Amino acid sequence: MTNWPYVAAHAHVLPTGKVIWSPQYANGDHPYFWDPSTNTNSATVQTGANVFCAGHAFLPDGQLLVAGGYAGNYVGIANAYRYNPFTNSWTQLPDMNNSRWYPTNTTLPNGDMLVVSGWIDTLQGVDVEAQVWQTATSSWRNLSTADLALPFYPFMHVAPNGQVFCAGPSQTTRYLDATGTGAWSLVGSSNFDTRNWGSSVMYDEGKVLLMGGSPCAPYKFTPGATTCTTSPTATAEIIDLNNPNPAWIYTGSMVTGGRKLHTATLLADGTVLVTGGSRGTEDPNTKPTNPAYESELWDPATGTWTQMASLT
Repeated sequence: MTNWPYVAAHAHVLPTGKVIWSPQYANGDHPYFWDPSTNTNSATVQTGANVFCAGHAFLPDGQLLVAGGYAGNYVGIANAYRYNPFTNSWTQLPDMNNSRWYPTNTTLPNGDMLVVSGWIDTLQGVDVEAQVWQTATSSWRNLSTADLALPFYPFMHVAPNGQVFCAGPSQTTRYLDATGTGAWSLVGSSNFDTRNWGSSVMYDEGKVLLMGGSPCAPYKFTPGATTCTTSPTATAEIIDLNNPNPAWIYTGSMVTGGRKLHTATLLADGTVLVTGGSRGTEDPNTKPTNPAYESELWDPATGTWTQMASLT
């Protein structure tokens, strides 16, 4: 057992073999390296802004693009940065079209970066206008004809048709054509409900697994939120975007029970490992009384889950 200096909120395996991670709240600009060969942490160069609750994704050259961050609950920042793991340096990029808190970054097939969603502040609400970071010109392109209010950290996946599939958390799922000024098109609705704090994985080309989550508002201080006592769901669904008329169907439910705030990881053999999270109705700022210690493994060949090792 090793004590870490902070609670890790974001973590990325770098091409160097180390893991760069950053803490939460006011400590969001105190990144660390974790070295798996020695199981040690060491502080590293700061970003220049609080990137807690930012969007993160790797560019094709191995650099990490970070967009948005934290200026308070429901208040984002417009900053964007590129981290070079080979020189251990951050480069500030031009600001986005507005502040973003809880956006999603998605690397596009041409090497550009799509950024969607994220709250501006409590007065303006969510940033409805997606943007594309254009690597070749080092500039942002606004998708001005694709304005759409999306939840926190939308589940975005590049589909076989070159568009970007939004698998949740909302029940309505869509394609986003990120070329030009952008356009959304409907795909279909998932079966369960809204899956706030759920997760999704593209486990094979064009095939997406969606699991867990809660229909309750993300936070108790979410504007318009009401008291919700619905426990996280154990259900899981799949969709095959290679079909001419893709539709969500249920696959096996998680065998250890419902969970939210979990991590879903695609393994090299095509199975999906789900770890961590909470089984309770508390919001993310409240310490859970029923943590999801048991891990589970989903097998796409059978559509079933197997309980794996516990985190305790």
